[in-house]
Amino acid sequence: MRRMMRLVALLGACVLLPVVSMATSPQRVEKLDGQTLVLADGQRLWLLGVWGPQPGANPSQGEPGAANTESALAADAVGRDAAAASLLGPDRSGRFGAIVTLEGDSASLNERLVRGGWARAYLLPGLPKTDDPGQSLLPLLLRAEAAARAEGRGLWQFPAYRVRQAGAEDLWSLRDQFHILEGRVRRLTKRAGSGADLTLGDGRSALKLVVSSAVGRVLKARGLDPHDLMDAKLRVRGWVGVGGGLAITLERPEYLEKLP
Repeated sequence: MRRMMRLVALLGACVLLPVVSMATSPQRVEKLDGQTLVLADGQRLWLLGVWGPQPGANPSQGEPGAANTESALAADAVGRDAAAASLLGPDRSGRFGAIVTLEGDSASLNERLVRGGWARAYLLPGLPKTDDPGQSLLPLLLRAEAAARAEGRGLWQFPAYRVRQAGAEDLWSLRDQFHILEGRVRRLTKRAGSGADLTLGDGRSALKLVVSSAVGRVLKARGLDPHDLMDAKLRVRGWVGVGGGLAITLERPEYLEKLP
């Protein structure tokens, strides 16, 4: 529940923030405040599309790898000049979401952190739109995450972040947490428009994937009609909740992959 409360607080602070489509002049990264970059002029930036392990009140209460993520971020960024583009915000804490590029690097810091395995790809909920600054970055982050996961880098060394199998293991301990899960569609209930409820796996730990009509329409346009996914093997990401059993609401089309 504490993790879900953190997400609610984050969404409340960020989901309706204005977008400032601009790039700032490079500034030195003076320090980190958790996983927030603090620039020389005091501006505070969080990395769009990046979900790192959440720290606790003390190291023993944080999620596995939180200190490692902060150390990796500090080693890469602190003391270097950084340019921030596609600013989102500020939020209630005065922070801006941004795509950050360190001087001398071709890839963004957002992508580099995920490629190193120290965060997972996650954008705030919403469909693709022209003023969504993270949308063009998301495919790069997903590919970077897949490479890090395949090679067991960073967080992927921790059992807490492994991809779970719907129906094949006990998933109830994952409630109110962000996870990546796989499973075969065993039941499909069509909803209005292109929406659907897809049940992955069997038994007590089966997972219901809730696809809204709006997300379903985008999937269908991309050749992945939710109404045609019976018996398909899927990989999904999102927040595990409870609604007549374990469930994930598909927040973005990119969060569903059809596996061989």
